[in-house]
Amino acid sequence: MAKYQVTIDGETLEVELVSDDGHRAKLKVDGVEYTVEARNVSAPTSAPFSGAPQQAPPPARPRPAPAPHGGEAGQVSAPLAGLVLEVRVKVGQTVAVGDVLARLEAMKMENDIKAHSPGTVSQILVSQGDEVQEGQALLMLEA
Repeated sequence: MAKYQVTIDGETLEVELVSDDGHRAKLKVDGVEYTVEARNVSAPTSAPFSGAPQQAPPPARPRPAPAPHGGEAGQVSAPLAGLVLEVRVKVGQTVAVGDVLARLEAMKMENDIKAHSPGTVSQILVSQGDEVQEGQALLMLEA
């Protein structure tokens, strides 16, 4: 379909939109294929892309922190599939809302996994270097 060269934090990547059915899209990022949930939220245009510079969109509004994904109470789950870069807590450690618990890499971007509630780490279910799936439990917190 379409290929783009994008620069994120100074790193240039080649991104190709392989397919898009309106709900899921297949992307190739520097040759690695990913399937992602995606929906087109852009306004329809009457003219095809001309390559001419366009006016910059307004700045994005800040988003609230996502709630923990599924699972039982106290479970902290992966918000997306990726590689565990590091686990920053230990069993028995007390955490506050917003504390970084772990860091995941997905599509060459690092994502901090933060505590959404205060508690004590009761279990760590992953280790550095583990591949995780969206919704997979990473660790457990007790209130």
